[in-house]
Amino acid sequence: MDFLISSAYAQAADAAAQPNPLLSFLPLLVLFAVFYFMLIRPQMRRAKEQRSMITALAKGDEVVTNGGIAGRIEELGDSFVTLLCRDEQHAQVVLKYVRPDAPRDAYRRLDNEVRLLQQIPTEWPLRLLQHRASAAGYLVTELDSGRLLRPATMDEEHVVRGVATALALFQKSARGQRLDGIRDREAVGRYYLKVLVKHLLHLWPAELSLWQCCRAMVIVVAALPALLRRSAPAHGDFLPTNLLYHDSDGSVTFTDLEAFMRDYYQHARTIYNMTELLSERLSLAEVA
Repeated sequence: MDFLISSAYAQAADAAAQPNPLLSFLPLLVLFAVFYFMLIRPQMRRAKEQRSMITALAKGDEVVTNGGIAGRIEELGDSFVTLLCRDEQHAQVVLKYVRPDAPRDAYRRLDNEVRLLQQIPTEWPLRLLQHRASAAGYLVTELDSGRLLRPATMDEEHVVRGVATALALFQKSARGQRLDGIRDREAVGRYYLKVLVKHLLHLWPAELSLWQCCRAMVIVVAALPALLRRSAPAHGDFLPTNLLYHDSDGSVTFTDLEAFMRDYYQHARTIYNMTELLSERLSLAEVA
């Protein structure tokens, strides 16, 4: 009996001697609180202020980057900001850099564009932006004097011919080169359908009717398996607003090459179908 009583007292003493397990986490909680209020929260506040400042910017605003470069905003997108600046010789150059709040994929896209400008050879009428300097998150090119094309100008026969020839040369040059370091984001089939919808939204309803958009989509979806069996590199974001036309010699500059896909398939046939639909609509409008 005394033995049992002694064992009970010993167990009670051991239980009283054991520390509260919650107290062992107290130093970690204190350390986390210090890190949060000293480091994390100020960074979140600065990031929020930076996002608010970028949101308030507009095309034409004069700004100074964190690196001390002054310039005028030429384009303000979801992932990139394009500035018109001057170099040490006061020549105009274009600075394209990744926005602080841009998706991570923006760095891959800009790195692809830098590698393409450095690797793809050009011949008339194809032009690419002249690479000046680049590093992680930014690209500097020479200012291109071409005029920005709009969907309304794509009905000019000489412009369409120049763009078609430049696109064929682009595919030929990219296919013939060994492109090192180019990284694709997703399967080409899914990407192509997504970009096609984007194209149609640009054309509808001003240039194409809803019926014509649906017809173009049906044509592409039906031809997609055959197209995917014939791979060819191409400009993955082929829009008139990504092209600069030079009236002096009829050459065309391809811009925004970050949408390029290395294992892209031949989509010229689809573009011709869409052009045919557009031409058909314009012809009907002339007859009416």
